[in-house]
Parts: sequence; structure tokens; C-alpha cells
Amino acid sequence: MYAKQRIGIEGHTAQASVGGPWRDGHHLSSAQAMAVYELLSRQPEIAANQLHITGHGANHSVYSSATPAGQRKNQRVEIVVYPETL
Repeated sequence: MYAKQRIGIEGHTAQASVGGPWRDGHHLSSAQAMAVYELLSRQPEIAANQLHITGHGANHSVYSSATPAGQRKNQRVEIVVYPETL
């Protein structure tokens, strides 16, 4: 449907501390966006050069991270279709 558009895969985290192998929220959100990139880039109808990833960390919260529910909602990956074409 968007064969000529640039597609951004944007990872987001909550402000809660990040554990495991990730250094910080930016590292985690980039890894999550990369996982979605890997999945989408294998689809024959999507060219890999259309895709780019961004790890925002906790910089663009939509909900308050003061509660566990808000933290879960801020932990997300968004697919953004840009008007720019290839």
C-alpha cells in the first residue's frame, strides 16, 4: 500500500529503570525497533531501503510513567509512514 513511502519504526520506553543487557532506555527502544525492522524487512512487499529505525527511549512519553499502567503503555513501537517518497 505504501510502496514508495519511507517507513519509520520508532521504539519507546518508560522512564522506569532498564535492566538486562540494555544500557539504558535508548538502547532498549532501539533494540525493540530493530526487532520489528527485521520482521518487516523480510516481507516481500516492503523494500528494506524504505525502513529506518529510531530509539527514542523515554523522550516521547504519551502517558504518565508514575504508574505501572502508564509505564506499560509507554513501552511501545510505532510504525510511522512518512509522506516523503524514495
